[in-house]
This record gives sequence, structure tokens and C-alpha cells, in this order.
Amino acid sequence: MVIILGLMSALIPSTAWPQGKGGNAEPRPEVATDIYGRSSPRGMVSGLIDALAAQDYARASQYFDLSHVGPSRREARGAEYATRLKAALDRGGTLMQPVELSSDPSGRIDDQLPPDEERIGALPADGSAATAPLIATLHVQDDGKIWLIAAESLAALAPADIGGKPDALRDKLPNVLKKTAVAGAPLADWIILLASGLLFYVVVRLASSLALTLLCRIQDRQGAKRWGDMFRAAATPLSLFLSMLLFLGTTRTMEVDIVARQLLSRVAGAIAFIGFAWFLWRLIDAVADLIAGRMEHSQRYRARSILVFMRRALKVLLIVFVSVQALNILGIDITTGIAALGLGGLAIALGAQKTVENVVGSISVVVDEPLRIGDFCKIGDVTGTVEDIGIHSTRIRTNERTRVTIPNSNLSALSIENFSSRDRYLFAPTLRLSTGLDVSGLERVLDAIRRALKEAEYLFEGARANFKGFGEYSLDIEVFGWIDVRDATQAINLQEKLLLEIMRRVEGAGASFAVPSRVLRILEEV
Repeated sequence: MVIILGLMSALIPSTAWPQGKGGNAEPRPEVATDIYGRSSPRGMVSGLIDALAAQDYARASQYFDLSHVGPSRREARGAEYATRLKAALDRGGTLMQPVELSSDPSGRIDDQLPPDEERIGALPADGSAATAPLIATLHVQDDGKIWLIAAESLAALAPADIGGKPDALRDKLPNVLKKTAVAGAPLADWIILLASGLLFYVVVRLASSLALTLLCRIQDRQGAKRWGDMFRAAATPLSLFLSMLLFLGTTRTMEVDIVARQLLSRVAGAIAFIGFAWFLWRLIDAVADLIAGRMEHSQRYRARSILVFMRRALKVLLIVFVSVQALNILGIDITTGIAALGLGGLAIALGAQKTVENVVGSISVVVDEPLRIGDFCKIGDVTGTVEDIGIHSTRIRTNERTRVTIPNSNLSALSIENFSSRDRYLFAPTLRLSTGLDVSGLERVLDAIRRALKEAEYLFEGARANFKGFGEYSLDIEVFGWIDVRDATQAINLQEKLLLEIMRRVEGAGASFAVPSRVLRILEEV
């Protein structure tokens, strides 16, 4: 959502934002924007590609430094230079991708070139395999600074650059494909590039399948099953990543239309980055499953919630990073949009306040560990088993099998009673004996109960039984002790066993349990 709003803010002029009443907001200085996008090297190259794709050589000439040409000849000479540049680029020249170019109006200062020069590509030199740099220079005009292709680079474009060497592969394709233009490039060139990318993927995928087969054959001898599973999960994203790298390295100087090559290079770069991120995604899952398995084996359940939180946090960070970088590779500069949010950024920050509170709350839950996944807890007025501790909320499965979702920001304000963290279970029944029992009989019963408590090995040391007092209809004996087990089911079974044993001892001592009773007397009048 932040990325989308950043893009919207970049597209909306700063004057479109409301300044408030009374004119309290300070006016922002207006920055002149070149209609051809020549304010930065990245914008200049993108605009040039658009003009070449439309075969609008008059517009393409606006990206050339024609200061050495007389005003009356600039239009014709500019169109000629555009035709020559297009032919040179189609013949194996290159233009740098948007991610490689600076979006700053001042360009790069770390490229070992003068501050007013920027390398934007390369041109074939004299028909040989060598290349000559394609340079853009910074020019100051009345309406601001713009970048133009240097006059020296234009001078290197000889008339022989028009046309090119015969291409055996293209010549085998039907003429209709070579004459049909799609998005400013011949359909034949699109087919050649797409077929190359598909071929690279198939070759790399077959190679990875062969390597996986060999690994599966040796896994019985070396116990490599776990590594085989990880390689099998990573085979597809790695194949996608490596095949796109091969495509970029091979087609960078391929003699096909520069428009098609430039566009598909952008897409291939984004796909390569997404493939690598996909591999990291699966690597996170594989490592998390490996650690979880070791925790399960060693019964270290304490850190399970931390592992789940870290896995999800890493995935969220990966998604954000991949989204930003993929858009950057495609030539969409979101940093300017995010920086230009201004008041919109403040609104987003206020709107995301609850989300931030929930994230901070989830970190507190993971660090303090008042509860863990699988614990049976009472949170506020909700009782159930913790199913999941997420970045935003915690989910509880109640005894009625309903699911309750509690925002993590609220957990710090609620009382949390964790039943699963008990180290022992309370055993404190009150025995109510019949009032017909005399003192000696009561003493026999107390001795019998105390022997039963002492013989119960599962009771924590210090269990006792005492005559508590006279009830409304009974003699009350208080029993107090701790069943020294952690499992709730086992504790319930041991409690039942001990209660039955106490009943046997009470009956063996000649006593009986009291039953609530009332005596109703009816007086008859004579």
C-alpha cells in the first residue's frame, strides 16, 4: 500500500496537495520538468527508447546535442542521427538498463567520468567486435538542466551504420514476421528473443533435473535425503534465475531490434530477481523446517514461537525488498514517490499506527513469552489453545472449537493465565463426613487419609489432611497437596486414583460421607 501511494504521490503534482486554510503552509518551489523526460539520465534513455519504438525520429532528435549544427539543418540532421543510432543499436549496440542509470538530475559522480558526463551505453566501433561508449552530457537551458547524447558520440555514427550484417536466423523466418511490427519492433525479433529465453530455461531446467537425479542415487549411501529435498525445492527458482542471467548475458549485444531487446531485458532482469527471491523464500522455509525438526527432536518447544515469528518477518521483509527492486529494474522509480509523499506520508504513518502497535506487540509476545503456540491459556475472558502467533494478531481455538483473534497490541493490556506452564497441579478436596462419627473414629479416619497421602509417590512433599471444622451437616476434613506432574491428562487420572483410594480408607475406618439432609416436622393441632 505504501508503494502504491508513493507512486500516486509521484504522479500527482505538488501543487495538487491542499495547502490548508489561511495560507499557513509554506509554498514549495516549483521544479521545472522537461516534457521529454531529459531531466535525468534514466528519463532521457527511457524517452529515447519510446521515440525509437514509435519511429518518431523528429522526437528522437530532441535527445541529441545538435549545438554544432546550424538551426536550419537541425531537424534533418537530427532525424538522420536518429536513424543511424537506431541502426547501430540494432547491429549490436547496447543501452544501459534503467536500474543501471541514475534518476538523479546530477547523474552519477562515482563513474570515473566528469560530473557533466554519463555513460548510457555502447556502440559497435568500425564494424569490429570492439565497442565505443555512448555518452550523455549535461546541458543548462533557460528552463533547467537536461541530458543529451554527446556530439562526439553522434559523430561516431557513420552512414554505414544504416542497415547491418545479414542475420542467418532472421533470414530463415517468413517475411511477414520481419515486416510486421509489434510495439515498435519486428515480430521476428520478438520471436527470436522469446525463443532464446525459453531455450535457456529448458536447458538449465534439464541440467538441474539431471543433477537432482544423480543426487537421489547417492543419497542412500551418504544420507543426503534432506539435501535432496532442499535441492528439489530450489530447482525451479534457481533454474529461472540462472536462465534469465544467461539470457541477459547472451542477448545484450545480439543483433536484433534495440526496442525489443531493451524491453525484454528489463522483464528478464525483473524475472531473474524474482526467481532469486523465490529461491530465498524456499530457503527460509527449508531452514525453518530444519530448525523446527531439531526442536521437535530435542523437545525444545520454548523457541517455537520465535521461529514462527522470525520466518514470517523475514518473508515480509523479502516481499517489500523484492517489490521495490523489481519496480526499480522495470524503470519505475518509487524512491522519488516515497520521498515526495510530504503530508501524505504523515497520513500514512498515522493510518499505520495500529499496524505498528501490533508489530511491536508481537515482538513483545515473542520476547517475553507469556504464551507459546500450543499453550492452553485464558486471555481476558477467552479460554482456549494458542493456534498461531502472527505479526498482527494471535489466534485462539476455544473449547467450543471457535476461533478468536486478538490483536497483539491488546495482549499487553489483558491478563494472561497460562495453564500449560504449570509445574504441578493442586489437589485440595474437602471431605465431608457424617456427624455420627465420634472423636476416636475421626482420628482413625485422619490417620488413614494421611497414610494414603504418604504412600502416593506422585504427590509433592508436604501433602496434609486436617480436621477443618463443623459444617452445617458434616464434619469437614481439608486435604491439601500438589500432584507433581506437568501433563493435565495425567494429573486428572492421578487425582481420580487418589480420590478412590481415600474413599477406600475412609470406608475401611468405619466412617461414611455426609449427605445434605433436612428434617421437616409437621405439628398437628388437636
